[in-house]
Amino acid sequence: MLLRFLLFVGFVLFYPTISTAQERMIEGVVTTFEDIHVAKANIKVVRTKEVVLTDTIGVFKITCLPGDKIRVSAKGFNSQTFRVTENTTTAFINLKLKPNPKNQELAVAYGHVKEGKNLNAVTSVNPDDQRYADFYSVYQILNQIPNVAVSGSDVIIRGKNSINGNGAALIVVDRIIQPSHWLKNLVPQNIKNVSVLKGVAASSYGARGANGVILITTKKGTD
Repeated sequence: MLLRFLLFVGFVLFYPTISTAQERMIEGVVTTFEDIHVAKANIKVVRTKEVVLTDTIGVFKITCLPGDKIRVSAKGFNSQTFRVTENTTTAFINLKLKPNPKNQELAVAYGHVKEGKNLNAVTSVNPDDQRYADFYSVYQILNQIPNVAVSGSDVIIRGKNSINGNGAALIVVDRIIQPSHWLKNLVPQNIKNVSVLKGVAASSYGARGANGVILITTKKGTD
């Protein structure tokens, strides 16, 4: 009986150490239309109900465990949920404005975006407008995005919002950084969303994001 008691006490004392060891702090950026930062967005860990808000440039930090679901919401926008994996250290969420014009007023009223921001200009291929399955390759999809061009296996984001006008963009697929030639392995019909980060929105990737970031979410990556 004494042995069982000692084993139980040992497990109780050791268990929190196991759980805490798995915790990690992830950092992220919330944008809309790829390069407009969303301030005061609600970032919630579904399991623990912990909530943080994004700062004035859409950046947040939150503690979670692998397997946790993170819900991102803001007034006037469609909410998004993503799952934390063992490899998740950063998260980049591009919220879509709801179609009713009043939602833009809500976004401004709640301080998510500044008044005067153009929330009607889309700079990426939107799955609501065009089915990815209609393309024969990911490179063809990327060539449809304004100021984005494919050179060999590299993807170039042109314009003042990337630090170098002719450097290759960073490729991130399901929140994992991949070499640009890896894109040939992707099947268009398996893609859910393609987004572009430029300027400050890409700054969370540090020097690696200096030439912009191509974010691709597959249908598998949203399960």
